[in-house]
Amino acid sequence: VFLSASSLANQPFFILSLVCFGLAGASTVLSAQYWGKRDTASIRSIYSIILKVAFVISTFMALAVLIFPQAVMGIYSNNDEIIAAGISYLRIIGFAYILFGLSNTMICCIRSIELVKISVVVNITSFCTNVFLNCLPAYMVFHITAKVWTKPEKAASEQSDAAVLGMFVRFLINQKNI
Repeated sequence: VFLSASSLANQPFFILSLVCFGLAGASTVLSAQYWGKRDTASIRSIYSIILKVAFVISTFMALAVLIFPQAVMGIYSNNDEIIAAGISYLRIIGFAYILFGLSNTMICCIRSIELVKISVVVNITSFCTNVFLNCLPAYMVFHITAKVWTKPEKAASEQSDAAVLGMFVRFLINQKNI
């Protein structure tokens, strides 16, 4: 149930990632043309517009999953147990939507102006942070009680906590280097 709930609760995040990737792709095509001319003023205006659009869309999606989590989960399932578990996941992961929308769009955009090293460092650091934070609760519970999950309902919230912290680290590194 909890695996299904977290999987279904990630569907809005998947849609957000597709939208952000589309925005970044559009800005990359435009900014790559200006980068060849070294027209940084036009590139800044493109990034400004794209980041504003990404902020509005990610804020809208974050508000939707934070204010109406039951309606969002109801789109994907009619099982009350899955919806209840998914709501607890969405109430935490929803806070990462805005961070993800801004940082992922910017990371994709800066590749067009030959700043690939920053995106590699940000993605690797974010990935390692997320993996570490996801493994930490399982490792601690395993060694203390000799069971992997004593309370499976806590697994979804711990996973979403780790995702939000990983996204926050990604956002901070991204902002520091750009």
